[in-house]
Order: sequence, then structure tokens, then C-alpha cells
Amino acid sequence: MAWLRIDFMNVTIVTSAGNPQIKEMASLLTPRGRRNSGTFLTDGFKVVEEAVHAGLTIVRMAVQNEVIESDRMRTLLKMPGVDSTPVLKVPRGLIKKLSTVESPQGIVAEIKRPDALHRGSAPCTGLAVACECIQDPRNLGLLLRSAHAAGACTVFLGPGSVDPYHAHTISGSAGSVFHLSVVSNVNMQELIQEMKAEGTEVWATAAAGGEPLPQAVAAAGGRMLLLLGNEGMGLSPDLQKRADRMVSIPMPGGAESLNIAVSAAVVLFTFVMKKSG
Repeated sequence: MAWLRIDFMNVTIVTSAGNPQIKEMASLLTPRGRRNSGTFLTDGFKVVEEAVHAGLTIVRMAVQNEVIESDRMRTLLKMPGVDSTPVLKVPRGLIKKLSTVESPQGIVAEIKRPDALHRGSAPCTGLAVACECIQDPRNLGLLLRSAHAAGACTVFLGPGSVDPYHAHTISGSAGSVFHLSVVSNVNMQELIQEMKAEGTEVWATAAAGGEPLPQAVAAAGGRMLLLLGNEGMGLSPDLQKRADRMVSIPMPGGAESLNIAVSAAVVLFTFVMKKSG
């Protein structure tokens, strides 16, 4: 191991997967590692920059040899709160051990997990989403991206849902996970009761037989909690009964159902367009 200084960067040269810091970062690819450390990994400039913009703490970064002196890396390390971040200069083989993408960009960052109430500067439209048990990290990532774009304040995840800081969730959200309050292990029954007491209307989706979405949106109030179920089983009967509205998305093409993230996006943006129109 050696040290060098490139302009404003204090960099540690690492060449072996047996390096303790590399081992610590690699452990974050597992749920247990993330739970024990309170941190997670993400890779690619776009997502790391989103984390910085959201005010999250970058613990350290592993950067590929050929990338470390690039203009984009220099720009990143000039951002507030990043200029003193420890950097590990590593060969491409070590980056691939830390990355979950097929073609890594050459930068992997360890980031401190935000608390449950963390929220970026995105405005709130009175929308929230609750997933009873979403299990595919990519589905959750796409859903978080749609929720962020629609201005949702919070995404609640019930017991058994995938970790919102799984690498595939983060990449699928394109960094939107950093701009939302994401709360895990939520008691759905208690949440619904609390939201109703605050004057929020609770919606759930049904593949067929529910109130047509355009009709429901036309009569909607200003606040809505959207309930979503498991990808395979859907929303449990108990939670269906607790919803104020069961809505169905018109599907004239004849498909049986929509992906959970697509369904959420359609409902959220139909609601938002009605309010903004």
C-alpha cells in the first residue's frame, strides 16, 4: 500500500482483494453487511452525484486507476462534503468485485445510510406510497424513481420487502431513493389508520372490477396514499378492505395486468396531472 496526492485528493493505492478496506466494502453487497455497518454501496458517477446532492455522507470511494484523474472525478471531488473523502485507487478487477453492473464506470462509493426521516429538497404533492411486500429490487427502484418524479413525500415498505439500499434498487431508481423518505418494516394496518386520521384518502389498485382510474381521479381530494401489494400475490384481502377506493387502470389492449412499478406510475401521474390541470 502506498500514498499519493493528486491535486486535492488524498489517495490510497490498493492492489489486492485482501486489503481490509476492500473486504469491508465487499461485505456491503450482502444484506447482513449493510445492516451491520449502516452503510451501502453504489456505483457510477450519476448515482454518486445524486447522493451528494441529497446531502448524504460519502464514507469512502474506490476508483479505478484509469478514472481517478478524469475531469469528472476531479469535479466530483470538488463538491461540498466530498473533497476530504478517502479514495482508494484500485485496478479494474477490484472495481468489478465491488460493482453489480456488467460494465462499471470505475467508481464505487460507500455511503452512510440515511435515517428513515431523511428527505431531500424535492417538493411534496400530498402523495405517499405503501408497498405491502415488494421483493424485486429492480421493481422497487423503478417505483421509487416514479414516486420521486411525481412528488411523493414518502414510500413505506412492509415487512419482507426488499432492502431499499440494495444495489439494484439504487441503480434502478437512478438515485431517486436518496431524495425520498423511505421507511421499512412498517405496520400497514397502523399506517392506514394514521393516514386516514390525517385526512388522507387511501387507494388500492385492482387488475379488474375497481373504479375506473379516470373517474376516481376526477373525484379525488388533495392527499392520497397508494397501497401496492406483492408482485405475485397482489395486495392482501385485509388491506384491500381498508382502502377507501379500489381503482382499476383501463387496459384496452387486453393484457391481464401491469408491472407493479408501471401501475404505480400510471396512478401517481394521473393523480398529479389532475391536480396540476
